[in-house]
Amino acid sequence: MALEDLSFVLLTRALFCAGLGEDGDADYDGRGGGSVAFEADLASDAGSTWTAACAAAAQGLRHVALSGWRPMESHAVARELEHWCDVDPRDGGPVSTPERAMRMGASLDRARRLVEAHTAAVTRGFGDAPRALAEALGVRADDGGDFVDASVRGGVPFQLSRLLAPMLRATAKAAGRVDQSRKSIVTGTATGKLVRCDALEPGALLGSEHDPTIVFVAKALGDEEITAAGSKVVGIVAGRALHPECHLAIRSRQEGVPLTATPSPEGAKHAADAVRQLLGEWVTLNVTSNGVLLGRASRDDISRARDAAVRYDRSIRDDRGVVTRAAPSERDGGAAAVVSVRALRDATTETAGAKAAAAGALLRVADRPGCPFTAPEGCVVPYGALEAIARRANAEEALRRHAENADDAARVGDAPRLRAACDAAKALIESLPFPTEIAATIAASFVDVVARRRAAVGGGGGASDVDVAAASTLVARVSSNVDDLAGTAGRGVYDVVVGVPASSPDAVARAVLKVMASAYSETAVINRLACGLDSADARVAAIVSETAPAATAFELDTGGVASPTLHADVVVGFGHSHARVGAGARGSPWRLRVDKRDGSVETCAFASLSTSLTLRALDENCGGGARLRREAADYSKQPLSLDADARVDAGRKLAAVGVALEHEFDGAAQIVEGCVDGDGVVWAVQSRNAPRE
Repeated sequence: MALEDLSFVLLTRALFCAGLGEDGDADYDGRGGGSVAFEADLASDAGSTWTAACAAAAQGLRHVALSGWRPMESHAVARELEHWCDVDPRDGGPVSTPERAMRMGASLDRARRLVEAHTAAVTRGFGDAPRALAEALGVRADDGGDFVDASVRGGVPFQLSRLLAPMLRATAKAAGRVDQSRKSIVTGTATGKLVRCDALEPGALLGSEHDPTIVFVAKALGDEEITAAGSKVVGIVAGRALHPECHLAIRSRQEGVPLTATPSPEGAKHAADAVRQLLGEWVTLNVTSNGVLLGRASRDDISRARDAAVRYDRSIRDDRGVVTRAAPSERDGGAAAVVSVRALRDATTETAGAKAAAAGALLRVADRPGCPFTAPEGCVVPYGALEAIARRANAEEALRRHAENADDAARVGDAPRLRAACDAAKALIESLPFPTEIAATIAASFVDVVARRRAAVGGGGGASDVDVAAASTLVARVSSNVDDLAGTAGRGVYDVVVGVPASSPDAVARAVLKVMASAYSETAVINRLACGLDSADARVAAIVSETAPAATAFELDTGGVASPTLHADVVVGFGHSHARVGAGARGSPWRLRVDKRDGSVETCAFASLSTSLTLRALDENCGGGARLRREAADYSKQPLSLDADARVDAGRKLAAVGVALEHEFDGAAQIVEGCVDGDGVVWAVQSRNAPRE
């Protein structure tokens, strides 16, 4: 308690020295008080002011760590703030260039999120006890809330938040990005039914998929795919501030979907109140550079919106072509319904789905002389295998019944029933006996690959833990007939099993069944129905491939041959999509924009994600293999944050990959996912057509 009091007093004195007295409690909307001189000194890159401010913030974060609140991340952010101030004065101060200012702002944003999360946890911890105690003592119920507020304000995190607010505003000014909290992200006009959801993800609009939809996304992160919630989203109102170059903003521009954000807590509250009054009604969203209007739609607007939706559905169906449905021989026990395994290089859309076919194409392209990337070797368990395995176990009828129940529940928006049916289908699939000879064949196909990778790791001398873990493990994932097609969500629908020991046929069998079972997850069922496909017509293949040793992972949007630029999002560790979900996933990746004509690279954002996923080997006594471990990210040790040349090199390497794959896939814009290993080698894991513009 004495240390808490001492730290609180020291931070308070630091705030007073900066001119931030009691009247200087600034909200995050930039309208609060505070010392104008202090903020001006920060924005002008006064090195001594930044050094003092960051030292105070770092000590506050270390105190938060001592309290037990996310200690690893608190220490990491403290190191970052101190490191960004440790620059040669002859080269300028910590925010002397827009890139340095963005880097400092990214770390300050992490610090702010830590403080906000701590405050929310403290508030939740009190629960209803203060209000109940107030009622028991016969005092005003609001006094209970005042007690909680006083407890929060009496802590170090609150004082830290007051210091961070002007520092964040100063970095925004120094970076020339003051407008990044603007309301109008993507301008345009759209008409649709207004619905609310917490996140833009499959299943979020359950029961609202038939009409054009304007969505209020209360907890938007900025990395969502518009089509993840269905193809009928025509306008988005984000309940949080968004960066104008975030993933969602880029997608919205490509697809012509108006996007507005709420740059302040007060603005978010006003937006939520306005949405609450119009929920379920037809509305028109008009986003312009001068502001945002949301109001009830006229009859003519509604008619035009419905006609446009019908035309869009027809064009999407034309673009997708005929979705491959389950053949009668596969459903009814014909000769085609056998369990087999094939080389990934030989996969076709007809036999194993678009994802597997694209992975095979990546391998063939990677074999060409001078190719700027490599691709993981693998094999595929093609269409028809799941049906054959279920038939052998006399479980086909039960699986069909669970699938029909899931479809029926999804159509009427019965979420509990949908969850129960999907859980039953997945449990059934995971319990099926996988053919031992097929599992052994899969494991045997990687003997040479594993031997080569292990030899490379053993002979390198400086192999990382990730290299060691990746050398002898496999990854299993799904390829289906509603996967990676035009107008559909391309990520986050199916499970991926990482760290499968290559030498264990039993582990391979379990992994294949697990990923196949994810074809009957709630999100997968909803995604299929949005594409006009019943679960009875679902076709599922399993890809098993070597593990790429990721130091960083990327998602690349090539833009198409007509676009002069491409965008790359990069994160630390394994798996771009994996690293940006779950607890602590708010923040940004490194965001690079590359000019394909001259190779110039612009850094649009610095990484500020709280955690990364790192592959760690498991002890042989525990069955071997590896697992992904979530670790606090420390960007003061990452080359992409430390070195501008490293960002330029990474951007140019990824641009070369994007250009090569655009030409391979007939000039179509591609979304490429992959990683870069510790030696700087680019691995392309999958490529799919970008959402329809």
